[in-house]
Amino acid sequence: YREAIALWTEALAQTSEKKDLAVLYTNLGAANRQVGDLTQAIAQWEQAAKIYQSMADGKTRALLAQVLTEQAQAYSALGQFRVAVPLLQTAVKLAQGERDPMTEAAAQGALGNAYAAAGDFEQAIAAHRSSLELAATLNNPRLTCTALSNLGNVLNRRYKRYLFQASLATREGDDLEEARLSRLAQQDAAATQSAYE
Repeated sequence: YREAIALWTEALAQTSEKKDLAVLYTNLGAANRQVGDLTQAIAQWEQAAKIYQSMADGKTRALLAQVLTEQAQAYSALGQFRVAVPLLQTAVKLAQGERDPMTEAAAQGALGNAYAAAGDFEQAIAAHRSSLELAATLNNPRLTCTALSNLGNVLNRRYKRYLFQASLATREGDDLEEARLSRLAQQDAAATQSAYE
């Protein structure tokens, strides 16, 4: 990857063609992510996104959605969910506008992961279910598997939160709330197992 980064960096100085520059910046972002330099990856994807935005045709809007998804995932990995979520919402809209269900499914999955990491389980579950529906429409087993795994992970986290809240309700003597939360936890436990299976 480091050799590729060096070659692509050299190539940047040798072209002024927007499309080529955007591809080089996209590749540099991916390579920098692979070597663990997320800050540099984000900067490279930012350059690619600016170029794609300036071109503004159908094909570049689809590519922009992909770049924004990659960039947002890097922000999520850095714990910057408030930056990641709007980028992913934009990526989803662009993919929908270009009728690109594969990119939309990936963006929805990344959006679900960002929401889950931020603790917004309801939005996370909705995004993962959207990703799962798109994967089923595409008849893509790999994408379906990823969507189900992501959904199971979020449901499992919410299950654990319900259990914790139920134990707090027990300590406070709120039997009705404890029963409600325990019931929700059991529903999520079953849904988690179903998603994983």
